[in-house]
Amino acid sequence: MTITQLIYFDSVAQTLNIARTAETFHVTPPAVSKAIRDLEKEYETALFIRDGNKLLLTQAGSLFQEKIMRFLKQYRQLETDLHTADTAVQKPFVLGVSGHFVQCSYPVLYKYLEKNDSGMNISLVEEGIEAIDRLRLGLIDGILWAINDADPAFDYQFKGNTKSVQLGSLPFRFYIRRDLFRHDTPEIKASDLKGVPIVFSKPNAKTNYLEQILIDAIGTPNFPFVTHQLHIGIVAVRNGTAGMFLPEFDYGFGPDIGVYTLQEFQKTNVYFLYQNEHPDTFRIVDALRKFYSPKKPDNKAKK
Repeated sequence: MTITQLIYFDSVAQTLNIARTAETFHVTPPAVSKAIRDLEKEYETALFIRDGNKLLLTQAGSLFQEKIMRFLKQYRQLETDLHTADTAVQKPFVLGVSGHFVQCSYPVLYKYLEKNDSGMNISLVEEGIEAIDRLRLGLIDGILWAINDADPAFDYQFKGNTKSVQLGSLPFRFYIRRDLFRHDTPEIKASDLKGVPIVFSKPNAKTNYLEQILIDAIGTPNFPFVTHQLHIGIVAVRNGTAGMFLPEFDYGFGPDIGVYTLQEFQKTNVYFLYQNEHPDTFRIVDALRKFYSPKKPDNKAKK
């Protein structure tokens, strides 16, 4: 006895029509007839009889239908419950992290979300400029993007059906060993970096906006190498191989590392881009906004 046989039997018992049951379940009438014959063979009793062109339940068939009705009801409820449970298992929110400065803040952000928002199922993936296209294709659910409003690429990223929420701004500094570069003031100009080795993250062939600022000021910048990995850049800074523009976080640098603010480009805005809403979209936006726009502590003395 199989569930399929019972379902076919129950349908025929209610309609007394094999052809109609076959049509309902998109099978052939012989397939329905065989299912019923197999049941009758298994239980060694007739479940239906024919009276001319009519199909009628036998006494055994009526008893059989009565007994299986509760079972089939429970079976259908089980199917519903399992389907509900399956849809309730929410797919992770795939958050693309794109742009040099956001990618540099990726490790700190990951730890922050892990510590403060463990109830959300987020999958963080590093993306390049193609993240916008992946978002439009539905391959990722949202993008964390750092971009200056004056960047020529700004219009491309915010066109079409893409929705955006500004989360805050990401201040950044230029970190470099003092024996490699030293300046009298903590604020520098792009022109001060002529000949200074700089580690940069270049995810694609397109010139980065900050890189363009440096090119305009000093010609071709001295990039000894590029990297997508934050720890490689930090090691380069610590070892005195090059300097690097990084978000303003605590990297554990010692006093031998100078920290400077670039006059032309002191911070970049951080946006959350999305198209279709995920159940966790606005919870994630709220968590990201707290990270990129933290409330400053009230230092006023209490009376």
